[in-house]
Amino acid sequence: MNNRKWEPLFKKGEKQLGVIINVLENTVFEKSYSLLGIGSTGAAILLYYYWLYSKDDKYLEKANAIILKNFELLPHSTHIHSLCSGTAGFNWAVNHLISNGLIEGDSNELFSEDDPFLYSVMKKDINEGKYDFLHNALGIGLYFLNRNTTQSLAYLESLISSLEKSAETDIKGIKWRSLVNQEGPKEKKEVYNLSLSHGMASIIAFLSKACQADIFREKTKDLLCRATTFILSHKRDAPDPEYGSYFPSTISVNGDPPISASRLAWCYGDLGLGYALWQASKIIQNTEWERLALDVLVHTTIRKDVVKERVNDAGICHGAAGIAHIYNRLYQHTGISHFKDAAIYWLEDVLNKAVFTDGLAGYKSWHPPQYGGWKTSVGLLEGISGIGLVLLAAVSDIEPKWDECLLLS
Repeated sequence: MNNRKWEPLFKKGEKQLGVIINVLENTVFEKSYSLLGIGSTGAAILLYYYWLYSKDDKYLEKANAIILKNFELLPHSTHIHSLCSGTAGFNWAVNHLISNGLIEGDSNELFSEDDPFLYSVMKKDINEGKYDFLHNALGIGLYFLNRNTTQSLAYLESLISSLEKSAETDIKGIKWRSLVNQEGPKEKKEVYNLSLSHGMASIIAFLSKACQADIFREKTKDLLCRATTFILSHKRDAPDPEYGSYFPSTISVNGDPPISASRLAWCYGDLGLGYALWQASKIIQNTEWERLALDVLVHTTIRKDVVKERVNDAGICHGAAGIAHIYNRLYQHTGISHFKDAAIYWLEDVLNKAVFTDGLAGYKSWHPPQYGGWKTSVGLLEGISGIGLVLLAAVSDIEPKWDECLLLS
């Protein structure tokens, strides 16, 4: 989708990136191997990419030590298998590092025994309607997209067929139900979730990648088109007057009005959803979808009130780094200056949020009080490893291929 060479746009971030790298270099990682969660695999990915940037082998040695330690942790793990916190995420990371020449190894030799079991987990999840990208079937599906073996292709065809069976059809296209938390972790509601982190935007992004890889192409393309049509049917003609968003976050299954409070973030809202729609438009080569997606995405660039947009922290998931990185991606792909300006604005906010004297490199991640409040994290999704990867992508000419684990490449 992009023939442009990756362009540095925020050299100002080098100092804070160095602070983050120093923290990780001096951290002893012993407990968790998760990719996107609280574990150390995200830190290893940052150190590998920083080694490419700095050419200093001490970062390669530290990253190698983390990965080798995590291989030791695997047999003693708590048997979580998701992309975010489990086996699929760690295996995706190692496969990514091998495929991109950052480490030596044979993915088939390493993972051929894991793959049938991960397939059984993925199949169970999707048969129960649990497609959630971060925690269930689609995240494991992303891992299989990268394995690129005869067996993994069969697994993916099975997943796509199950997505077709579980889809609900209406006159506007197809849709999938999911559960979302309401006021607390035990209060869940069934909805049509449009988000990139847990909802239908991730299905669109996943199907786009599968279509691009020519997997089950006709069925995949049909599902992608009908899912995209459904989501576009819920686009407002003008932005919501209160929140400034074109799309709701969720749609009720029983006809209640959509929830309009669509924030600015990677996880939920117009930015992540618009990016997934833009990806689909490029894969399908639908210029009308591309126009609609870019209109929505350009409009998001004027949404800069950190309080109104609930940009409380600097992390990727729901914070300034995730916003900045999507804009950086969009600028690198399109050359549209609105995206470059917005990326720089939110990168400045990333630097400004390094204010915690008891944080890591000055950072903490925000959580609602019922989920524990402010926390320190080294993780990729919410912590300093992700912030560091975003800053590295902004200061260097190294394409951040790691962001495929966020459905951004």
